[in-house]
Amino acid sequence: DSPGPLRERSWSNLQVSPYSGSCSSWQPNSSDHLPPKIEDFIGRSSVLCEILRNLDAVAGGNAGSGNGRRAVVVSGVAGQGKSAVAVELAHFSTAPGRMFLQGIIFVCLQGEPEVSRVLEVLESALQAATSRAFAVEGHRPSSPPGPQQTTNFGDACKRLKQGFQHLDRQSGRAHLLIVDDGMGVLAQSPEVWNLFGILLEAAPRLCLAAFSRVQLYESLGDCKCVNFELPPLSIVEAAELFLLRVHRPLRQADFCEPPTVSNERSKAADVAVMDIGAPLSKADALRRLAAHPVLLSLGGNPAQVRAAGGRVTPELRSLYDLHGIGRTGGASPVQHASGAAALSWPMSEDV
Repeated sequence: DSPGPLRERSWSNLQVSPYSGSCSSWQPNSSDHLPPKIEDFIGRSSVLCEILRNLDAVAGGNAGSGNGRRAVVVSGVAGQGKSAVAVELAHFSTAPGRMFLQGIIFVCLQGEPEVSRVLEVLESALQAATSRAFAVEGHRPSSPPGPQQTTNFGDACKRLKQGFQHLDRQSGRAHLLIVDDGMGVLAQSPEVWNLFGILLEAAPRLCLAAFSRVQLYESLGDCKCVNFELPPLSIVEAAELFLLRVHRPLRQADFCEPPTVSNERSKAADVAVMDIGAPLSKADALRRLAAHPVLLSLGGNPAQVRAAGGRVTPELRSLYDLHGIGRTGGASPVQHASGAAALSWPMSEDV
């Protein structure tokens, strides 16, 4: 869908709920405003803890040596799992007893890097967050100054500044703004990046966690940006994820290089032999996967691990057929159920 023009937000109408039904029907511990959790999310606990450790002092927590930072940037290559970590961070942080209970504002930026679209998404997220915050308290918010009826960048920034300032003052709680930048706009648009600095200055209890393909070191006003590079999955984590995504049990044949096929008859015999054998136990399959060349070639990239696991169907003779090796040194001619020969690994920011 092509992005529409900036729409006016009236902060005097914040009692309108972004959910089905009114604010009064919204449950305080609900996470309905967040994206659904990622299926088969593996690992990353150390990343989540490090993000929250840096923000702990601002949120008033007791996670340890929090240094009062308010902005963190998590970067990584395509398919490394930035979007998945962003979603998991949102659910983890807003759970009962956690640092940002009822204080998560999740913004997903997808499509072309258009500034107008960014501003529109931010205003929608802010309006929804303000409705939730005051629904929890059981009263309607007082109305901040109404916006001017203009749609240029400066006026939109002013509305956002006033809105976040109002939320910070009236709710009395810390908020974490999570920005999943699939657009790449944070690195491409200095004015958008500077806008987040303005918002942090206006709302002292606001924190930012941005997920980007590149590091972002420029300070947001007085706030230093702490950068984390999202590492690949460990080989054990990659094996666990792979095993969760396959469509059949793994067998002994998956870990034996297929013999050379000389003709159709011997090929059919090979398939019959490969299908023989009981499924391996989970522990045995994980141990063998950790040393398999297919898994090693994926480099711990979650998107590639998911894609490879999804190709393991009952029609696949052996995991070696995914790797394209074991056939007289050349590429494997074995066709998969999908009709494609060798895997071409898709990249997705959703995993």
